[in-house]
Amino acid sequence: MLQEVFLHFLARDLKALKDYQGRSTVAAYLSAVAVCRVLKDRSLRPHPVEKAPREAFAGPGPAEALEARDSHELLRREMERLPHRDRVALSLRADGAPLREIGRALGISEPATAKLLSRARGLLRGRLE
Repeated sequence: MLQEVFLHFLARDLKALKDYQGRSTVAAYLSAVAVCRVLKDRSLRPHPVEKAPREAFAGPGPAEALEARDSHELLRREMERLPHRDRVALSLRADGAPLREIGRALGISEPATAKLLSRARGLLRGRLE
């Protein structure tokens, strides 16, 4: 991961490092860059596609598919409205990342990560209801 962050800096002639404005510690800034790299890496990684048996296609019709798409769009919009840390934590957890990995990416302890996830889920649930 550290290599990826440094390659990210070098690939853009250290622009990301030059953009550092001193509003946080260098460690926090590098951590934020690393989180962005993790999220980008996870979003670019191909997801395995499972083949479904023929019977599975006899299920929901067009109306149900449209409703599911609308629900997905609502979830995406509400996720974008969440604070950055909440969005990162929920995204990593949805991808199956353990609490330890999420905490490391955000620079917080495992118990703090669990609290952050619980609060973020509650906030998202409240907005979706």
